[in-house]
Amino acid sequence: FISSGWANGDHQSCLWHRDRVAINDGVLALSLTADAKEDRDLSCAEIQTNARFGYGTFEVRMNVPYATGMNANMFTFIGAPQDRPHNEIDFGFINRQSPTLQTNFHTAQGSENTDLTAMPDDGAYRIYSFIWEPDRIRWFIDGDLIRETTGADLPNEPQKLYLSLWSTETLKDWMGVF
Repeated sequence: FISSGWANGDHQSCLWHRDRVAINDGVLALSLTADAKEDRDLSCAEIQTNARFGYGTFEVRMNVPYATGMNANMFTFIGAPQDRPHNEIDFGFINRQSPTLQTNFHTAQGSENTDLTAMPDDGAYRIYSFIWEPDRIRWFIDGDLIRETTGADLPNEPQKLYLSLWSTETLKDWMGVF
């Protein structure tokens, strides 16, 4: 499913639009451009699965663009739009002061767990994956474990898988100035 015609709130300075999603030579490309759509000066990209997935391994091979005020990510999510409790597991790539990977999870109980990892901005393709189990989540880069968290308050709802690229002009403390 290609998100198109809306944003996730006023904090998002771009509008999701299908024009920002392309497949060329078998490579999916998400873009963020100064192509005005409706009430936003910028347009950006998000895709999501129609299906919901439970525990298992989630993996993507991608080249991450780093820019201040921009968030590139791979995540799972289910929540209010699907009439379900909020559950989410994230790989978020930001560049407030330097290229950074933010891994976290959210649940309806309000649990949030964030970890920041410095990343190289070398344009390389890497394999980002996480293994989600009932009592553990493990995040990997190119097969190397970078983080593990355990406990009872982990996400437990089947979720959709998302890839997105978006910008902000208001969340400067988190993502930097766009």
